[in-house]
Amino acid sequence: MLINIIFLIVFIFIMLNNKKFDKIRIQNNQNAIEALTGRIYLLSDNCCNRQLSAKTSLMDTNNNQIYPEQIINTPKIVFYANKFQCQSCVKEAFKEYIDRIKNRHLGKYAIVLAENYNKREINLMFDSHNFIIPVFILNSSLNSDLNKLGMIGKPYFFYINKNFEISNLWFPHSKIDSLINNDYFNLLYDKINSSKSEFFNDEYLKIINPVRNVGKVKIGQENNIQFELVNLGKQPCLIESIKSSCGCLIPEIDFNLLEPDSIKFINVIFTPTTKGYFSKTVTVKTNSKVGPFKQMWVKGYAE
Repeated sequence: MLINIIFLIVFIFIMLNNKKFDKIRIQNNQNAIEALTGRIYLLSDNCCNRQLSAKTSLMDTNNNQIYPEQIINTPKIVFYANKFQCQSCVKEAFKEYIDRIKNRHLGKYAIVLAENYNKREINLMFDSHNFIIPVFILNSSLNSDLNKLGMIGKPYFFYINKNFEISNLWFPHSKIDSLINNDYFNLLYDKINSSKSEFFNDEYLKIINPVRNVGKVKIGQENNIQFELVNLGKQPCLIESIKSSCGCLIPEIDFNLLEPDSIKFINVIFTPTTKGYFSKTVTVKTNSKVGPFKQMWVKGYAE
């Protein structure tokens, strides 16, 4: 009787272990398939056979209407997010996007397309901690292709060239080995470098320290902030317009042309009218074919 009981216990133990190993093997196979699928999409230039319409209407965070030709005049690595996606996934993916872009010094080739978000939600969701990446708001009714992809429920990255052709669609996923995500950004880094000769332009305006935190300021008190502009190109850079995000922020400029290697200053007068934290912007539009829009930020707390 005792021997039969022992045999029964051993048999049950063996069966349970076999089921455990089967689960491990199934999980390993699923992970392998997922990783392989990721690599197929990663290495394919034609994984997303779509083109963004030149008539697509976008809005910047100052509610200015923008068209693709104004912001996609060089190849871009785009982060797309939709308010109706998993928002914790959006935050996680955006953090990885920022880290990968910063590590490869690709900031000027990065933009965010945010669908169905309002301005306040954008400031909260896409805070890149002084690493400036332009965010543009999409109207979902005009961008059915991107919206259909967004309905998958996850944010994604893609590459778009100056002809608005989309390729290298990539859905980041925490379960996929980070090495694959790293390979993706390495691929796009090489792709951008190899195409630089196609979009190189002599005009290039740089704003030194574009984000200014003025700390605590008094309501009704004028604050003067000076921004330094440098033309790093070989051709004159024309300032076509300059706008602020609200009437409490007044830019003062006494020039409209920067010669090559020249330095000019824009003075901004900020007079807070309401109590609380603020983040105000000044947008400069130039004649440059490489990033014509430049922004400056004034942040702080009014009391």
